[in-house]
Amino acid sequence: MELNVKKNNENISQALAWNKDALVNSFILKPVYWLLPIAIWSIIVLTSYLHNVSQIQNNIEEIAANKGRFVFSMIEDVRLWNARHGGVYVPRTPQTPSNPYLIDDTKDVTTDIGQELTKLNPAYMTRQLGDVIRENSDTSIHITSLIPINPDNAPDEWEASALNAFEKRARERFEFVPFDGDTQFRYIAPLITKQACMGCHEHQGYKVGDVRGGISVSFDASPFLNAQDTQIASQRMIHIVTWLLLCGLSLLALFSLRHHLAILLTINEEQEAIVNLRTQDLREESKKRHEAQAQFRRFIDASAEGIVALDAQGICTFANLKAAQLLHLSSPDDLIGQNFDDVSRYHSRLESNTAVPTIADAVRSGHQTGSDSEHFRRATGEAFPVEYYVAPVHEDQNLIGAVLTFSDITKRKERDSELLKLSTAVEESPASTIITDSNGKIEYVNKRFSEITGFTKGEILGKTPRLLKSGYTPTETYRSMWTNLRAGKSWHGELLNKKKDGSLFWEETLISPIKHNGEVTHFVAVKRDITGYKSEMDEAWRQANYDALTKLPNRNLFEDRLENAVALAQREERNLALLFIDLDGFKQINDSYGHDAGDFVLKTMAERLQSCLRHSDTAARLGGDEFTIIIQDATSIEAIENVADKIIRETAQEMTYKQNVFAVSASIGIAVLPRDANSAKDLVRFADVAMYIAKQRGKNGYYHYADFIKGQPQI
Repeated sequence: MELNVKKNNENISQALAWNKDALVNSFILKPVYWLLPIAIWSIIVLTSYLHNVSQIQNNIEEIAANKGRFVFSMIEDVRLWNARHGGVYVPRTPQTPSNPYLIDDTKDVTTDIGQELTKLNPAYMTRQLGDVIRENSDTSIHITSLIPINPDNAPDEWEASALNAFEKRARERFEFVPFDGDTQFRYIAPLITKQACMGCHEHQGYKVGDVRGGISVSFDASPFLNAQDTQIASQRMIHIVTWLLLCGLSLLALFSLRHHLAILLTINEEQEAIVNLRTQDLREESKKRHEAQAQFRRFIDASAEGIVALDAQGICTFANLKAAQLLHLSSPDDLIGQNFDDVSRYHSRLESNTAVPTIADAVRSGHQTGSDSEHFRRATGEAFPVEYYVAPVHEDQNLIGAVLTFSDITKRKERDSELLKLSTAVEESPASTIITDSNGKIEYVNKRFSEITGFTKGEILGKTPRLLKSGYTPTETYRSMWTNLRAGKSWHGELLNKKKDGSLFWEETLISPIKHNGEVTHFVAVKRDITGYKSEMDEAWRQANYDALTKLPNRNLFEDRLENAVALAQREERNLALLFIDLDGFKQINDSYGHDAGDFVLKTMAERLQSCLRHSDTAARLGGDEFTIIIQDATSIEAIENVADKIIRETAQEMTYKQNVFAVSASIGIAVLPRDANSAKDLVRFADVAMYIAKQRGKNGYYHYADFIKGQPQI
């Protein structure tokens, strides 16, 4: 009876769903509503079209910008090359006259053969390159600045706006700009002051890193715009065709649905009257019973646990839907009248070799029992872990049965297993792991921590990681770490810590906060011993900065020390001398007796050079047989020349290698700051020039660059 009523109700619902006044039916039956899908398709297609047009415009603009970036990068690289070489001398011609805006006493020189040369600085070279590029392409280059030295470099309105933006950290600007009835693409990027630029721009007040202007690149935009128009026209045609197809298919489908719906509505009206007559009596008859059963069933079926009523022998008298679902039965009726132990195939009872109490035994005991370590079996044969409770039911003090509740705890068991695996992984991890509370007190360390530090868990738990501090890690490192952690962020860095035995070791550390409801409750630190890695890095640095043969600083370290020495001398207004040394006669020894003999001479010379110097001075090997010496706080020319004389004497002493007696001499060029130069680069260049003059004057001596320029040096 109940099944028939349910089926009739479904038929009634289906019939009512075909009411012609329903919203979906009204939409299909009234063509005026068909404008809605057409409008929707129109919006979708138009949105797609506008999006694609925007993408095309962005792509075309980016392609043009990449051309501008390439030209700018090429010009900037050429300028940097020029700046690093202190300018380039070229023949002075009407096309390349002397630069009136370059402040440099050496900008115009005449060679020994009477050739007049003029210096091209980076800006002058940029204008020359711009003229060449403009002659061979449609591209124009303009170097500009808000405070130009050359009036021709004054910015136009567009460039001035971009330069002001660069002062506010903008990186570049580009756009299509109307120009003389056509359209040009303009690109500009800032010129950043580098150390090599300071020779020309320091007098303007610029510092390294300042924006001192920009380079503007302009070229014809028509090829890009033509390609853009072609792509947009293609997209327009595709979207029009797509819109027509979608609208046509939608109207065709609606027309077909309208025809079939009219037929269904006619049939629905005829059947509705018959169904109502046949089900009216059944509804009245079962209404009261259904209301009572539905109330009870709703409560039971809403439970997340399987609920089974058992009689005193363990036979099922009732079961909810969840119980059947957990056991993979088609319905609760499959449990009714069955022994629950047999239906559930009680795993512990079936698999154990010893006597295990059954569910029926638990019912007959009359005591509330339960377990979360047992397994039931589903109808498919699959065992699953359960947590169950058996509560006895008494009537007039007589046991009439029990209520069994059970739930699938597979996920809980899996979580427990995952937690076990996770804790095992952390404990056995090759990385040192620490967990502290929010105040930094250590609550957990793994075995690797004890192996690395020497502290046992008993010695470290309850303490703070300050116990590991060596005193050599900078305070700023700890300040940065705690700033991040208090803000709820992770911190990654390196710490120089101390083991229990007092030895130091480097750790790479990642510390992350653990939050609960938005508040930090703990911190977890994962650490890796990188002491060996640090040692390898130190050795790599030594190999990169020291000459492998002589153990003297190589060119890299020499240039770094010279820059620092120049900065210190200028800051403290002291003199600094640079000696550029080339060994006379070394090539003949190296060619005649082999490289082993040459290496012996170079190592011997390195030892002799160092013996001539103070602790504060630096000797370096630039390569081959070229050496340099930095003399800090050079108090007088006599003191510098005393060092040069001592080097010449030491160098000239004979040396014996495999019964062969060698003798070399030294040619020394001397440049002094601030007398001869104000930069490290100029000191090296001028000392090198002086060294070559010393060789030309007969070798085995020294020569001042000042003698080449002004006469006898004075300090």
